[in-house]
Amino acid sequence: MPRRGAGLALMAYGAALTFLVSCGATPDAPLGGAHGGGARLLGPTDGGFSRVDATYTAPVIMNAAAPTGRPGSWAHIFSTYMAEGTFGNCTHCHPDMKDAPSSYKWLDDQEYMGGSSPPLTNRGASCLSWYGGDMPPGVQPPKPEAVMEMDAWATAGGHNN
Repeated sequence: MPRRGAGLALMAYGAALTFLVSCGATPDAPLGGAHGGGARLLGPTDGGFSRVDATYTAPVIMNAAAPTGRPGSWAHIFSTYMAEGTFGNCTHCHPDMKDAPSSYKWLDDQEYMGGSSPPLTNRGASCLSWYGGDMPPGVQPPKPEAVMEMDAWATAGGHNN
């Protein structure tokens, strides 16, 4: 009986070895799958692997509403949190806020801007939901990344940049 168990184990090892050899023993062996592909030696990858499937290119998704301006600038904050199609979507109801400079001017006219502690970034004084205000209308989830970026912008002087 012990002899039979050893034979089964040997067959399992043999099957596993056959599977491994048939699945890529040569550098140009196809990786398979619906799109094929091959493993070619290209050098180490981030994961430390020396073979990658060089025939597949991930799709690039273009986002027309992607943020503009450098982080920490008013242009970046506007395009990330207030422009059309963003979380705030201010331009939907406030046509005077069509771009970063005009939105800054409009908010300044409403007395939300000014200095390193503008009312726009003060809890209780801000109209923005992520500071406890009522804009955009409706129940809004917290937006901690907006608070962090806007607080940094305000601390740097709250400039129209």
